Formats: sequence, structure tokens, C-alpha cells
Amino acid sequence: MSAMQQRRGNAAASKRGSGGPPSSEKKKRSGAPPPAADAMEDSDLEFEDEAEDEFIVEDEAMGGDDEEMDEDAVRAAVAADGREQETQLSWDPRKNVEGEGDLECDPRAYKMLHRLGSDWPCLSFDLVPDGGGGGRTRFPHDLLAATGTQAGPGEANKLTFLKLEGLGRMEVEDSDASDDDDDDDDEARPATAEHVAFAHPGVARRVACSKPSPGLVATWSDDATVRLWDARDDGARSSRRASRAAATTAASPCSTPRSTARRRRRALGLPAPVEDVAFSPTEPTVLMACGAASAALRVFDARHGDRPMLALDGAHGADDVNAMSWNGAVAYLVATGGDDGVARVWDLRAFGKDAKPVGLFDYHKGGHVCSVAWDPHDESALAVCAAGAADAVSLWDLSVEDDTPPGIPSGASEFGVPPQLMFVHQGLRDPKEVKYHPQIPGLCMTTALDGFNVFIPNL
Repeated sequence: MSAMQQRRGNAAASKRGSGGPPSSEKKKRSGAPPPAADAMEDSDLEFEDEAEDEFIVEDEAMGGDDEEMDEDAVRAAVAADGREQETQLSWDPRKNVEGEGDLECDPRAYKMLHRLGSDWPCLSFDLVPDGGGGGRTRFPHDLLAATGTQAGPGEANKLTFLKLEGLGRMEVEDSDASDDDDDDDDEARPATAEHVAFAHPGVARRVACSKPSPGLVATWSDDATVRLWDARDDGARSSRRASRAAATTAASPCSTPRSTARRRRRALGLPAPVEDVAFSPTEPTVLMACGAASAALRVFDARHGDRPMLALDGAHGADDVNAMSWNGAVAYLVATGGDDGVARVWDLRAFGKDAKPVGLFDYHKGGHVCSVAWDPHDESALAVCAAGAADAVSLWDLSVEDDTPPGIPSGASEFGVPPQLMFVHQGLRDPKEVKYHPQIPGLCMTTALDGFNVFIPNL
């Protein structure tokens, strides 16, 4: 997990600025000036050194009696004493050196953190809007999600609907002060997970839930078919009907046959495989697609046929673009992530052949970015999910200005951390996706090879 601490030298990542090497604290001495030499001879007064007892104890601890220890012995004793002390520093995933200490989760970095295992890994999921209302901040939290499995050979894949309840606040021992909203919490109850699963033909490579019609779920399978599942009202019966229709007839409105998918791809003018699509938050007929470097980004308007309205090749250099997210509050901002391990933010008002990103985050360079997501409650907040050498989820705030001190390379703070980086969630094994909850501010959910994480960072 993020905010992990590594003892004896390496420390853990929590939110920026919370870690770092402990500064050595100097002994306090008397601030009064020493008296003149002649005044001391004529006076019977004795001046006390406030640190005198301190130094006597130190001498005894170093093994000295009344004899004066030489300078080298003192330095050796101090160094040995320092090695015996346990230190906690900020863990930087880019400088991870295996075999140096143990990583431990620091609960102070989270308001909430829950983990959920699964029988089979899930490549994709989406959060289902519920009837609990928006802007929910009171603990415990409940949520609904839909996810599809990547089962092993010979095993049946499933589309699974999850219901998580009682997701409570992170417990911190020996906390000096409680959060301001502690009194707003409901009575704590054990966290529970319920699920209902339905047979899904093939691996569900992408899952998307309808926001205007909660319970309507689309899946894209590895058999090149898009299926529509209806879990509204009589969810079980509707889902089973959709599954049977998709499996038995190509004419069903609940499926998009392979041939139709190919024709649609050609009609939109996409010469290369498509990795992700996103609809405009303000224009219902406008969508954006991303994929191979030779046709990285394309913006289409269904009212204007198969010709892209905007196009940009090589958006991530020679690497493919794996994921994208359209900002719901600022409709001209789009975020993308690619195989180069870099997340980029584009301004569609200045988009074209020679467009340059208005934001570039290469913190996970060396891995590959597989998911990006804008926070629906904060137009400047972006989540980036990276796998490979990174295996982490980072949270960014684009509203933070680069106030790097003189002498420090631009874009990095004095600790070597980009100023816009707010949080790093670690400990994931091959993560695939990250999503913000549409109704619970700050809540993120991830899927990885080792299951799901649901967390709210303590920012």
C-alpha cells in the first residue's frame, strides 16, 4: 500500500511532505554571555551550566569516568548510538531497492483503506451510481461496482456486481487529535461484501456503467463483442436475458457482433487498434478515441461522418496510448496515459498536428500507464494508475504552482518529488484501473492482480 514505511534507512510513501529524514536536534545551552575573567575571581557566585547534567550522563553512557575521552572515541560512540536508533523516511518507489528493510502501512496517510480479494483477477471495473445521494462524507461508506473476471484456461468468466457496505474510517492508534468530522460519523459497523455473478463469454477486458441509467452496464469481451447488461429493477433476470441474447443471436440489441465492430472502426477512420474511448461531457455526439502511436488521438463528431474533427499522431512519441479521461468539469481538458509511463493533459482548444501537452507527469517513467481518471468533485485532481516497474497509483493536483526553490531542477521539490504530486498509493501487484467514486468525494477504487483496494487519502 501507499504510505508504507521502511525501517532502518528507507521509509514509506504517504502524502507529500509527511515523511523525510529526522533532523538532528542540538543540545540547548545557556544563552547568557560568560562573565569576565576578573569578575569571576572576585566573586563567590557559582554559574550553573544548564546542560551540565546532560553531558555527565552522556559521558557515563559512553563509558567514561573522570578521564577525558579522545575525539575519535567520542565520534565512534555517537555513530554507534545513531545506528541503533530506528529511523523512518519517505519511501520513493522510483528508488526502490529490494532487500533493504520492511515496508509497513502508515495508517496516518489514509482516512479510509479497505482491501478485497477475488477468485480471479479483474482487468476492469466501474462504479455504479446509487440512491445514496452525492457529496457523501460521513462514515461508514457504501458503494456498488461492476467488474469482469480474467479466469484461467478452462474456467468460466463472470460479470460480477459488488455491494460493499460499512467501509469505516482508518483506525489510528495513539492519535493526539481526532478529525473535525468525527462527530459526523454514523455508528461503526463491520465492513461487508456481497456479490452476484453471471456467466460472461470470454474475458471482460473493459467494463463501463451508465451514469444516466444506473444498472445499465456494457462489457467488451476478448471475442471482439460488446454486450449490454441490464441490472435495473429485476437485475438477475435482466442480466441473464441479456447474456442469453448476446450468446445466441447476432441480431440482438444487447450485442455488437464482430463484423459490425469492424465496420464501425473503419467508418470512424481508425487505421489502428483502439485502446480506449470517451464521450464529451457536454456534446452527446462527440467522442474521442486513442490507440496506437500512428493514430494516437482522434476526435469524432457523429454529425460529420467518418472524418475526424481533430487528430494528433504520436501523442506519446513512438509509444501507444493506453487510456484516456475527459474532464467532466472542464470540457476542453483530456488526460491520456501511454506505454512510455507518462501521463499527459491536452487542451482541445489548441489541439492539432503540432499540439503540445499542457501538463506532463513522468513520475512513473519506466513502467506503463494503464489508467487515468479525473476527479468528478475536483476539476484539477487527476489519478494515474501505472504498472510494470511502478505498480502504484498517484494522485495529482494541477492547480498547484511550481514554486521550486532556486538551485532545484524545475518540476521537483527539495525532496525530489514533483510539487503537483499529492499522494502515492503503493503495494499493488500489477494494477489495471483506478476510478473516483461519482458520489463520495476523494474515494478511489483500484483493481489489480491481487484484488481491489478502496481508499480515501488523508490530504
